[in-house]
Amino acid sequence: MSYAKIQNTGRILFVSISKKEIYENFFKSLLPFFLIILASFVIFSFILFWVFYKLQYFEKLKK
Repeated sequence: MSYAKIQNTGRILFVSISKKEIYENFFKSLLPFFLIILASFVIFSFILFWVFYKLQYFEKLKK
């Protein structure tokens, strides 16, 4: 985001916001959430696989 501070007033004047900057900021803010969702999905899949393995569900499917 581009901005300029006006002298002696303390106000900030927003000059221009390019679409590239908007998209970059948007994806940078959403990236941690996507990583958390992906990690939780992988962990949940491993737990589900382990439960099915412990219940011998795969053995029942083979028969």
